[in-house]
Amino acid sequence: MVFRLKRDIYRTELSILFIIILILNFTPIKRASLYLRAYTEHFRYVETIEEIEQGNINVCQKIHCKIDDGPPIRVAFVWDGIVDNWSGVIYDPTGIVMNSNLLKVDFSNRNDSEYVKAGRLFGGDMTDAIHLWGDWYYCCFT
Repeated sequence: MVFRLKRDIYRTELSILFIIILILNFTPIKRASLYLRAYTEHFRYVETIEEIEQGNINVCQKIHCKIDDGPPIRVAFVWDGIVDNWSGVIYDPTGIVMNSNLLKVDFSNRNDSEYVKAGRLFGGDMTDAIHLWGDWYYCCFT
């Protein structure tokens, strides 16, 4: 019985290792790390959004987040950065944050209406967004 249990654990560990190797081989390491970190925090983020939707905006004192009043309500979970240069996971049920990818490198279209819809969310200039899954995005601000 003990041998069978060890064999099952061994198979599980090998399966997890195989999945990790596949992810790293088919996804750039930076992007894989984004997905991994976002996934590990996902359940805490969902709980935070539920509290915000119930009217508890003080929840952002416990977890570093920013709320955009919307409508609809969008929430940014800040990972790292200083002052107005930061990055993090964004909950956006509309997907409008993907418009931030329209920004040109020289910022020449910074005032275009399509960019402005997303680019000025959360009080910064959003420079790019990566769709993680569903209503979740990884975004950078300057």
